[in-house]
Amino acid sequence: KKIIYLAGYGRSGSTILERIIGANKNILALGELKDFLFLLDSSEEKCSCGATLDICSFWNPICNDFKSINLQKLKKGQLKYESIIGLPHLFFKKNASDREEYKKYLEKLFSKIFLNSNNEIKYLTDSSKTARESFFRPLILKEINKMQIKMIHIVKDGRACLYSNLKGSNRLMEKGINEKLPWAGLRTVISWPLANLAAHLFQITSDKKDYFRVKYEDFLEEPEKYLKELGNYLDVDFSPQIEMINKKKNIPLSHQIAGNRIRSQENLLLDKNKEVWREKLPWQYRLLFWVFDLPFALFYKYH
Repeated sequence: KKIIYLAGYGRSGSTILERIIGANKNILALGELKDFLFLLDSSEEKCSCGATLDICSFWNPICNDFKSINLQKLKKGQLKYESIIGLPHLFFKKNASDREEYKKYLEKLFSKIFLNSNNEIKYLTDSSKTARESFFRPLILKEINKMQIKMIHIVKDGRACLYSNLKGSNRLMEKGINEKLPWAGLRTVISWPLANLAAHLFQITSDKKDYFRVKYEDFLEEPEKYLKELGNYLDVDFSPQIEMINKKKNIPLSHQIAGNRIRSQENLLLDKNKEVWREKLPWQYRLLFWVFDLPFALFYKYH
């Protein structure tokens, strides 16, 4: 079983990259699987195909297999073992039996998804990223036997992420609610380096063949180059996806859950002109970014 884990901070372009690579016959794009437990008892949340999970042709049989689980216990386990507050549990292995139970849930989830997929699928994607709630998620997934994690670490200029967060919550905007995120600026400049740090923790504790980093701005500028590099990394032929981008064809829908609202946008093209933050981000937020994030910004060569 092979998992492509899209890591980094939210608002970094993971949804569109996941849709592009998920258009390949060997890859199934699934969205932010960290939210699966929280969507199980929701009658409103939709798959990117447009159907709610209880009637989606792909997710319905998988959801039915988890109807009898102890949902509250597993939600607490996810917070304990995946979020940044779970640091003591990672190193001191407290409540080992609960940890093993949570890992068995993860193993069962991915196994059921593979069983419900066609035979050409070599990879499943999980774009849960590595922000506060999923800081340790790739590390705990790596502990599961017979599961190989191939990380794609997506880095986007933190100022662009900050500008995006100032516009509001993706989940609320998807529901037509234009509500601003409280303390969006401060939250972003603290979380952006932490999310990228989490990806580097996976990098230094894993084989170098299981980690690939790409700057979103570079991918937008030269998608063909980076899709070829990703193809070599994953041993997948992305020629059809390169042709799709070059001919400006719409990126097909998959069965992504949670995440950015563009996961369900039917007429979606790769737009190279999305640097609006450069003109519109107020100076005080730019200053805030440099005060908090200078080391990481310079490391990624943002100026």
